[in-house]
Amino acid sequence: MAYIYKMVNCKIFFNSLKEEGIDFFTGVPDSLFKDICAYIAENMPSQKNIIAANEGNAVALAAGYHLATGKIGFVYMQNSGQGNAVNPLVSLADPEVYGIPMLLMIGWRGEPGIKDEPQHIKQGKITLDILRTLGIPYKILPTSDIEARKVLKKAIIHSRSKKVPYALVVKKNTFDRYNLKAKQTKTQYNLSREDAIKTIIDNFNEKDSIVSTTGMASRELFEYRDKLKQGHSHDFLTVGSMGHSSSIALGIALSRPDKQIFCLDGDGALIMHMGSLAVIGSSAPKNLKHIVINNEAHDSVGGQKTAAFSMLIPNIALSCGYKSVFQAKTRKEVEKKLLLLKLAQGPALLEIKVKKGSRSDLGRPTITPKEGKELFMNFLTQKTSSTNKSADQLKNFLVENKAKSIFLVTGNNSYGLSGAKEIFGELLSKYDLTKFSDFSVNPNTKDLKRGLALFKKGNYDAVIAIGGGSVIDMAKLINIFSVHKYDPTTYIKGENQIKTNGKPLLAIPTTAGSGSEATHFAVIYLNKVKYSVTHKYLLPDHSIVDPVFTMNLSKQITASSGMDALCQAIESYWSVNSTDISKQYSKKAIRLALNNLGNAVNKPSLKSRRGILQAANLAGKAINITKTTAPHAISYVFTSNFNVSHGHAVALTLGKILKHNSEVNDTDVADKRGKKYVKKTIRELCSFLGVSGPAKADKKLEDLMKSVGLKTKLKDLGVKKKNLKMIINSVNSERLKNNPRLITKEKLNEILMSIL
Repeated sequence: MAYIYKMVNCKIFFNSLKEEGIDFFTGVPDSLFKDICAYIAENMPSQKNIIAANEGNAVALAAGYHLATGKIGFVYMQNSGQGNAVNPLVSLADPEVYGIPMLLMIGWRGEPGIKDEPQHIKQGKITLDILRTLGIPYKILPTSDIEARKVLKKAIIHSRSKKVPYALVVKKNTFDRYNLKAKQTKTQYNLSREDAIKTIIDNFNEKDSIVSTTGMASRELFEYRDKLKQGHSHDFLTVGSMGHSSSIALGIALSRPDKQIFCLDGDGALIMHMGSLAVIGSSAPKNLKHIVINNEAHDSVGGQKTAAFSMLIPNIALSCGYKSVFQAKTRKEVEKKLLLLKLAQGPALLEIKVKKGSRSDLGRPTITPKEGKELFMNFLTQKTSSTNKSADQLKNFLVENKAKSIFLVTGNNSYGLSGAKEIFGELLSKYDLTKFSDFSVNPNTKDLKRGLALFKKGNYDAVIAIGGGSVIDMAKLINIFSVHKYDPTTYIKGENQIKTNGKPLLAIPTTAGSGSEATHFAVIYLNKVKYSVTHKYLLPDHSIVDPVFTMNLSKQITASSGMDALCQAIESYWSVNSTDISKQYSKKAIRLALNNLGNAVNKPSLKSRRGILQAANLAGKAINITKTTAPHAISYVFTSNFNVSHGHAVALTLGKILKHNSEVNDTDVADKRGKKYVKKTIRELCSFLGVSGPAKADKKLEDLMKSVGLKTKLKDLGVKKKNLKMIINSVNSERLKNNPRLITKEKLNEILMSIL
């Protein structure tokens, strides 16, 4: 009895082809049959196995082979390449035209019922329909050697006798694994593609956009943006449409001459549709910069050689009308040539020579193509239209206050990444401007004193804060303490009183959480203890609340800051200081946060980011009346000692405190309005949350945290049981007083144990 393999053995399949007279191979490699392609490459001379520029090119090569020999050529392609092959299949090989036989092997990516990347789903659904429409007979290649041999023989007989192309459709896991035995030629380049991409991004201008090509390059770009927490609105990841990224970039560049557009291309993709170089050259967009990362291989589908090893890509680009070309092989050369590329008039091209290979643990984009498109379009178009109003508001603020000299407080990255620099930069350049950003994420008194020292060197007419809550708080404190003579720590500790107002202050939030632009207090750390400075003079005179400035926020920051907004709204609602007005703000904020936070994190759009920013602003107005309560009181130590972001830290205990407050009794009620009022308040909050009771509210808040990627257990954040005593002793007692029900140390320990 013959042994039947679970998958088709590459050697047996190749020998079957040879026995049937097949000795010419051409095509574009595919990951579904990279093993048989590797075997063919190792066992056929290069003149008999041509890696084609594209699938139509391969069909034409097989046609030429047949015309010269009368034999059948073997053409391999992914089903995404069927479109490239349609014309030569119907107007060259078709029996109604020349009638040229050939054997097609088509990888079935996106096969219905099999999980695959989004760009393959539609193609997978129509793969067989396309073959039927073209009149090309086909068979799905079986996964055993014997059955595959039968189908192969039948296909060749039919193709030869009827003088037609015949297709073998290959499913996932059809071919057995094959490892190349031949020694791989050691690359002469040391730079990896990933390091080249990192270098590009590290030298990237926040105003510019990238169109990246299909495959590993887009995946590496996405991961590095995530690592840097830069968001993904600057990049269009061309997950499908291989070879067309440069044409996409050209369409954008011609439509947006005000932006530099960078095309991040690969050698294989470039070769596929090289005619686009001539179109780019003749269109002559001054703002298009073409970067080709050349590893001379189809890296994502098996590493087969491309024709790029024999090409002079920069010379070809010059011949096609590119104005300037550059080449780099090392990181230092990339940095130097990138600068020249940026300064050069476009179209300009930089070829970066890199080695083959990528990380085995390289991930894939965690947003869908549609989500990525929305972010990119918001950056390109909606930003321009929606922020004209913001620029006018800033101009009006400066004119009204007769400002000539401005003190600008920003984060290290937020000013550029938010797009504020692009939108406000030209206007602000007309003023005497001093920028201060030399402070930590959770600012302390040392940071504050550096800012004060810089402020006192000048004579400023206005202060502008552009950034998250910490940035705005820092601007508030610098502004106020600049007009007070004693050490700022004495005011922070309450030893001295704030009596004088500072300069006119404009706050522009680039995160949606703290609502600091709407509050009269500011937070600062002194010896790792968090203090809240409160005074009516700390309230900004004006604010510009524009969701565009939040579009580049990472998922993690959006989630954490969004939860902060929701927590502030809920805490304000149950606070002992709540009023009818504060409750109106809170109710609206809760509704907006619940309706928009999930999408703002997982499917960001201008609409969802606007919703969560409005929620943060309303929650800020609410706590400006009431201040925060127990969850905030407990949160500070998690931020200062365990580096848990503020909003995340607050959310950890929110649901548990809600349950605790719902169980209020006559002996531990802290709200003067009494137990019945507190219980009524908690019932109303449960109603706003869309649940029937406190336990379900707790569960809903926990599920919301998980849905936006925030951990809900202390142990997962580095907190251990032995740390609880220190945490309890560090809790801000002032904020605990605002809670409607008293919380003892024993109860606090119980709450913390429940989330440990």
